[in-house]
Amino acid sequence: MSDSIDPDDFDLPLHDREGNPISFLEAGRLLTDENYRVLRKTWWADVEVSTVWLPLSLDGWRFETMIFGGPLDERCWRYKDEFSALEGHEAAVQAVKAAVAREQERR
Repeated sequence: MSDSIDPDDFDLPLHDREGNPISFLEAGRLLTDENYRVLRKTWWADVEVSTVWLPLSLDGWRFETMIFGGPLDERCWRYKDEFSALEGHEAAVQAVKAAVAREQERR
């Protein structure tokens, strides 16, 4: 009987950015690679819009765009492919710009 746990014994739906199955250890390695993990990051008026790869792809959702700060803080969207994620990132940036402009007009 072994005292260690093999992380690959867990049956998790882990996938790379292209949707190929990967091991637990490979997912961990890729998560530490910011160039792989982060598709795009945009700052606008102290608001961050971040789109990242999610290795645990439940129901095929492999990417997430999230807003940090500003009037749309913590809004998030998930995507099944990289192209849609990048389009969604740009849509989120435009939404942030519009929301920040509305907020500044009210002041």
